[in-house]
Amino acid sequence: MKNEAALAKKNVEIGLEFSRLVLAHPELGEKIPEDAMVVFEVADDPTLTAYNRALAKRNKAPGQPVVTVRIKGLAPTRLVRPTVSRITA
Repeated sequence: MKNEAALAKKNVEIGLEFSRLVLAHPELGEKIPEDAMVVFEVADDPTLTAYNRALAKRNKAPGQPVVTVRIKGLAPTRLVRPTVSRITA
């Protein structure tokens, strides 16, 4: 099983990409209640999916809605040959 730090890192990546998607398509965000717990299920990562389901079950507040976001997987970064330059004063 993957360690929790690796699973958390992947969840951060997925959450960031999902946030970008919702910003680009606000109608998706309208389907998510304000106080909902969002759970990511990833088809190509059953370990992450099981981990996320267990986290949701453990942390869900009574009566809190749960929204499941199912994705097939993560594609490589969209950045092509980025460079970072230090700006000197």
